Parts: sequence; structure tokens; C-alpha cells
Amino acid sequence: MIILKSSDKVSIAEIDEETKEIYRQMSQSRSVIKSMYSSEQFPRTWESLKEYDFVCPVIENQTGRVCGFAQILEMDSKTPEVGIDIIDECMGKGYGYESTKLLMEYFSETHGVEYFQWKALTNNAASCAIARKHGGTIVKKKASIPQRVIDFGKENGILTDEDITYVYTFHIPVKTKVD
Repeated sequence: MIILKSSDKVSIAEIDEETKEIYRQMSQSRSVIKSMYSSEQFPRTWESLKEYDFVCPVIENQTGRVCGFAQILEMDSKTPEVGIDIIDECMGKGYGYESTKLLMEYFSETHGVEYFQWKALTNNAASCAIARKHGGTIVKKKASIPQRVIDFGKENGILTDEDITYVYTFHIPVKTKVD
């Protein structure tokens, strides 16, 4: 495995065949579209993903195990989105912040980035805290489903305000190196 960048707690690495399978399993367990991550479908899904996204396993330095994945979505954009998915038993240890910090540093050194985007459900306090710790500011709050679906659901009595989740979009500045 090729390590791209490290901190005291974690490292981010290039994804290889072993860590790609861990990614597939983790994504399948958390995705609403589980079939995309089935053993049979995943090779096609992966080809599509790697064209647009940059996925790095997050390695726990103390144990050497994969504890999640940090990723850049829409890597050809000047304003790519940063994402993190940490395995449940590794949450709360600062790995999400550390690994996304490493990823943004690495990516901004190798790509032209104006700023990073971070999207988080408004009720996901941990994700919002990570974005803020990176210097992120909220620029948008949007329903997670289209307005026409909300209107239809409310008109037909199958959707209430409590059913609607919202997403914050944060802008995170690119950190520049101080000489």
C-alpha cells in the first residue's frame, strides 16, 4: 500500500485491491442502493466512481487497519466536495478530521482548487463539527429531497415537516503553506 500523507493518528493511502474490497463492503452496508455495491455490479460501479472521485483508505497508524475512507467527489472541479466515512467502532477518535485534513492538503498540492465543499445533514453534529474545524462556513441549507416531492407528499398527506431532512453545504478554504 502506498501512503500518500500521514499524521500522528492516521494515514491516507492509494486504494489497492484489498482496500477496494473493504470500500465495497462498507459502501454496500451503508448505501440506499445496495445493488451498486454487490460483488457482481461493483466492477462497473468502480469504473464509474474512479472516473470522477478520488478515494483513499484511512489507515489507523497504531494498528495498520483500515478505519474508513476519505474521498474527493468531482475531482475535476475547482470546488470539489470532500467526504468521509469512518467505520463505526473508530468514530469519535478524531480520524475523520485528521484524514480529511490530509486529503485536502494532498489534493490541493496536486490539483487547482479554489475551495472545498463539505455537505452534511443538519442533524449530523459530528460532520458539521469537522467542517467547522476545517474553517468551513455554511453557504447553503437545502432539503435533501426535491421541492416537488415535498409538495406532492404534503398535498397527499404522506409527508410532514418532520419527515424532511436538510443538508448544509459548507465552503472550506484551501490552506496555503506558510514559508
